[in-house]
Amino acid sequence: MRPRIVAHTVSYPPFRRVGAELATHNLLRYLVGQGWEAAVVPHGATALDGWPKRRATSIDVDGVTVHHPATSALLPADIVYAHIPFTRQARRHADRVGARFVAALHGGPPGWGAARLAEVGADLTIANSETMRISLERTGLPVHVLRPPVYAQEHDAGETERAGHCITLVNPNRDKGGDLFAELASRLGGVRFLAVGGGYACEDVPDFSRLRNVEVLPHGTPMVEVWRRTRILLMPSKAESWGMVAVEAMINGIPVIGSTAPGLVECLGCAGRTLPLDDVDAWEGACLSLLTGVGEYGPARMRAYRRAAELDPTPDLRATERALVALIDRS
Repeated sequence: MRPRIVAHTVSYPPFRRVGAELATHNLLRYLVGQGWEAAVVPHGATALDGWPKRRATSIDVDGVTVHHPATSALLPADIVYAHIPFTRQARRHADRVGARFVAALHGGPPGWGAARLAEVGADLTIANSETMRISLERTGLPVHVLRPPVYAQEHDAGETERAGHCITLVNPNRDKGGDLFAELASRLGGVRFLAVGGGYACEDVPDFSRLRNVEVLPHGTPMVEVWRRTRILLMPSKAESWGMVAVEAMINGIPVIGSTAPGLVECLGCAGRTLPLDDVDAWEGACLSLLTGVGEYGPARMRAYRRAAELDPTPDLRATERALVALIDRS
């Protein structure tokens, strides 16, 4: 019999495209490719508002069956997988169908996720980075690291010899650095800036309308189009437990300038430049050095390519499948 995994999430592609849900989708479709059955129950309003009008009880997304929560009942499963905030529902689901419970944590304030997971317990906890693993050690629960899988062939924008011209920020809310982005755009009036809308329902985004050199693209814009126009990616996040968008950029040889958030530092390795958020002059100088510095952009581009290759998700995905199979075998 094929192993079965059911995930409880806030939303899911194609209704919303945010890091945690994309990471889960990439894991589930990998498992489908290995012979698993995979299903998802999204609970959030973004998924339910976007549900097909024909009242389908389920839809297929890359071989993963996405169920409407009103019709999903207790789907049979060997593994029940959950994101916070739906760990309690998933825990009950696992207990009722005799499945193993796996919880995934992709962000949140330090200690918050550990406290939430300690309340419900888990047979295995998935951390999205070594940084997150360390924060979860306090739970005493088993922790496995799965860095968010990003498939290079799906994010390569082509035309790799021609760099774009824009300085780009994806998800320009204030927690992701929208104010610093706006300040840099104001200072560098002759440079094109590109802001790509985020996937969260309530975004605290600065008003860019006064900045004629800033173009705002909506959430859901195909990212290959964004990467073709991007010369530098900015990630001035107040907190970041990894940084899938940085990996996508590096696949295209785009240098990343990021904050000193520990997860982002881990993600970038030696490829990116990280700066304190309170030193706007340093951010301006780093941008200018990549825009105008003779001989600087090419080496930064090569470092990005090398780091992206190091982050090939295949080994992590194989190790994660082995960990899940081991859980089932213990049942």
